[in-house]
Amino acid sequence: GLAVVRAAAAAAGGQVVLGRAALGGALVRLALPLAPPAPGLAALVVEDEAGIRRAVQAVLERTGHHALAFEDAESAIEHLEGGGAAGLLVTDLTLPGADGAALAATARALRPGLPVLMMSGYGAESAAGATHFLRKPFTAAELEAAISRTLSLAKSG
Repeated sequence: GLAVVRAAAAAAGGQVVLGRAALGGALVRLALPLAPPAPGLAALVVEDEAGIRRAVQAVLERTGHHALAFEDAESAIEHLEGGGAAGLLVTDLTLPGADGAALAATARALRPGLPVLMMSGYGAESAAGATHFLRKPFTAAELEAAISRTLSLAKSG
């Protein structure tokens, strides 16, 4: 039991200190770091391929954002129409039902100025409604750079 607690504390950047209690027995002190700061912004990830959706979500969360994942445009639009948070839209161009370009147009109608990063493996670099375009396949570093450029462009524009 105690070894598991020590390992978990160490993995979280903390420590376990053992000592003797004044009246006998053991004194266990558990020190853990403070919680990380709140995420930067809510980013909507719309991608029908689960593996890619999870990978994009992981990169966004690693860079300090709160990623909300959707597998189709309709679900993302429902989120926006319901008043859900959105500071960035990262979407595949080819989706079942409404495509990424239609999603971007609807999202921008609901949230004017919303930064949009469009992804596709089909080479449609001039995707309508995209603030920026990223060709699949891409690396995590390329995705991070594209997210940064998309947000920077939105701030300067």
